[in-house]
Amino acid sequence: MSSLDTQTRLSVYRIGDCHVDIKRGPLISLTKQIERFEFTAIHQIDIPSCGETMQRVQALSIPSQLHLHYWTFDYLLERAKKINGTSVPSLAKSKTSDNKTE
Repeated sequence: MSSLDTQTRLSVYRIGDCHVDIKRGPLISLTKQIERFEFTAIHQIDIPSCGETMQRVQALSIPSQLHLHYWTFDYLLERAKKINGTSVPSLAKSKTSDNKTE
C-alpha cells in the first residue's frame, strides 16, 4: 500500500474570484442523479475581504441509487436544518490577520 492510499483526498472547486469550495467528494455533474432534494436553510454571509455579501444555501440531496426509508430522510433533513457556522476561507484568513495586527 502506498502512502497515497492512506491519505485523505479533497476536491477544490473555485467559483469566481472569491469563493472556493472544498469537498471530500465530487459535485454532481447531472441533476438526474438526484432522487430527492430539499432546501434546509438560507442565510447571509458578509465577506469583507471581497467587499461582498453572499448567501449560504444549505440543502439535502439523496442520489437516485440510494433508497432511504422516509424516517431516515426526515432525520437527515432535521440535522441539515442546523445553520452551518463554518466561515468562508478568505473570511477566516482576514480575521486571523486582523488579530495579529492588534
